[in-house]
Parts: sequence; C-alpha cells; structure tokens
Amino acid sequence: MTGPAATRRELLLAASREIAERGYSATSFAAVAARIGLTKGAFSYHFPTKRDLARALAGAFHDALVYADADARRFFPEGDLRTAIRCLMSLSLQTSRSPFARAALTLVFDPEPPVEEVGEEFEFWTAMLAEYLRVAEEKHQARLVMPGDECATYLTVTLLGMSFLSQRDFVQPRVDQLTALRCMLDSIGVVDARAVTDEALAEPVIYEWPQSDLNRAEILG
Repeated sequence: MTGPAATRRELLLAASREIAERGYSATSFAAVAARIGLTKGAFSYHFPTKRDLARALAGAFHDALVYADADARRFFPEGDLRTAIRCLMSLSLQTSRSPFARAALTLVFDPEPPVEEVGEEFEFWTAMLAEYLRVAEEKHQARLVMPGDECATYLTVTLLGMSFLSQRDFVQPRVDQLTALRCMLDSIGVVDARAVTDEALAEPVIYEWPQSDLNRAEILG
C-alpha cells in the first residue's frame, strides 16, 4: 500500500517504538517524525493530537485482543480455561516481542491513561477472561478462590505486568513465564495447572499480529 495510508501506518509504527522506549508522556511528534525522516507537520496531518495517536493504539490493541481470542478458539472453541491460557500467552508473547504491543501496554499501565478507550480495552479483556473462568468452573477445571472477575483482573495485571517489566534491564533474574503462569493458576484454584497448561499449549502459540490498521510484516520485530 502506498500514499497517505502507508505514511499513517509508518508513523504509527514509529510512534509505537518511541512510546515503548520513552513512555507516552515523553514522546513528541517531532521525535517520532524524525525517526522516519518526516516533519512534525506530516505527523500532525495524520494524528492532529497525541490523544488521536493514543486512540489509534488503543483501537489496534483491541484488534489484538480479538485476534488472541479467535486464535485460541481455533484450538479450544469451548471457551474454557485452555482458551484463556492460550489468549494470555499470546498477549504476553506479543508484548515481549513487538514494539507496537509494548506501546499499547504502556498506555494501559500509564498512571493517567490518555484516553478512555484504554480503560475500555482493559475492561473488555478482563470480562472476556472472566467468562472463560466461569466456564472453567462449570467444567470442574477450577474451584476459584475469588469471584471470577477478580481472578481475571489478577491474572491480567500479574502476567502482563511481568511481561512489561521484564523488558527492563534491572529486572533480574528473568522469570520463566510458563512457570509463573502455572503458579498464578494454582493460586486462584485451578485443579491441575500443569496438566491444563500442557494441554492448552501443546501446539505452540505463534507470534503474529492481527490484520488491522497495520500490516503484520511492518510490526513484527
């Protein structure tokens, strides 16, 4: 794709890398435009304000959540604990490897999220995860020690928070995410965390990003 649409995609990717490295507040249009040899005015044409940029990131992150769910349901259409595990690992993997995913997560963990859509995406995800956990209880995969929505929030904040902080050099030693996930599942009352994660992840979780505002090939790595 060429023209304005291609420029917009290129700017959003450059902004994602800048936000992932410097944080939302420290990111400027001038710095992002300089990454790809454009002017601040060119950036403003596509994203008049930083809030418009944040909205674009939140919207693409929504596509990532929907993709993670659809991809997990290809293996486990029942929407139970196994589906939840694949979704969690998909998001965690993207967060650790994609600058675009890291930028979106930076907005989620911002002390004052720049747009209401950021909070809406967090609520969308935790509601979806809570439904997985409800089905898991019905299928006797878990005896939850807290209400399902609280367990969903706990799993999301802990796993994605660990993924986010693991990018910092001062976080040592590195924590194996699968081992950590099993510990989290044990703590909320999953009956056999090792067995269910082995089943859920028997097929590797693939590092991909959904077709949305960006082309996958432009954001991988």
